[in-house]
Amino acid sequence: MAPGLVLARVPRPGDVLTGALSRGVYVFTLVASAMTAALLIAPVAVHRLLFQRGRKRELVRVGHRLALSGLLSLVATMLAGMLLVLDVVGRIAAVSAAGLPNAKYANEGDGRLAAGEGTPARDSPGV
Repeated sequence: MAPGLVLARVPRPGDVLTGALSRGVYVFTLVASAMTAALLIAPVAVHRLLFQRGRKRELVRVGHRLALSGLLSLVATMLAGMLLVLDVVGRIAAVSAAGLPNAKYANEGDGRLAAGEGTPARDSPGV
């Protein structure tokens, strides 16, 4: 390895979703996002169908319920998405933090001590 060169291991998508909970949240988020899109688009189709038949009161009631359900589904989808993002960011931050102590000494040469020197912790002032 070249002196001073430290490469952090970047997690792949398969590494990130390792737990059953993460996979479950991922599937829930995927299904909830599809359901949200359907619920928010549905009032348009309902309007076209019921308005032509002159059923305006029913159109407003059904459209309102669909739109409200879509917004509630959107909240659930966004919360699940945030949970996934924070899970991934938390893991990446943990991997990065674990590599920081190694990066400090990797930039100081090849890591070998000269003859007669002690450990860096004992010789450094203020420790």
